[in-house]
Amino acid sequence: MNKTAFFIILFLFAGTITSQSKMYSFGASLGGGNISGRTPAIASLASEIFIQVEPPFLDQVYFNLSYSHARKIEYFLPENKSSTYYPFFNIYSGALSLTQPFYGRIMLEESLGYTAINDKTFSTESNWAHGFDFSLFANFIPDSFYDGLVWSLGLRYGVTFSSHTANYFMMLFRVSHRFSYSH
Repeated sequence: MNKTAFFIILFLFAGTITSQSKMYSFGASLGGGNISGRTPAIASLASEIFIQVEPPFLDQVYFNLSYSHARKIEYFLPENKSSTYYPFFNIYSGALSLTQPFYGRIMLEESLGYTAINDKTFSTESNWAHGFDFSLFANFIPDSFYDGLVWSLGLRYGVTFSSHTANYFMMLFRVSHRFSYSH
């Protein structure tokens, strides 16, 4: 199956799940970490957008869809960039997550799922790799209700199982909006 057909099927499946589900939250993250493929770890800055939905067939388990972009940190520094290439990853993931109370208004969120990485470590290559994504976030809920703005700090790690074993590690600051629905 070619890559285009795979992603069309993935997003149709995701669309089917989200159309029958309640939106739980959406948001964005920003942080740093490292990316590596067939190279040593490269320090990078990362950004992420995501949506979380609550499927009707799972109780208190959420489905996350996210897109992340991580690029070598020097890309963001002022310099002559006319002939310089800066490695980057485009990361697509789908995961199941659990949220549990920890202390007061702090909640822990763990997720485990599938990741697809478009590895652009070298300017002449564009490698796709598939594997697992794991994340752990500490969510601070400023309001006593569980809806509204949520601030989070967390870690995200992804590893693939291909000939070049692309992987990433990110430390992220996340802002999201959480919805509450009466059941």
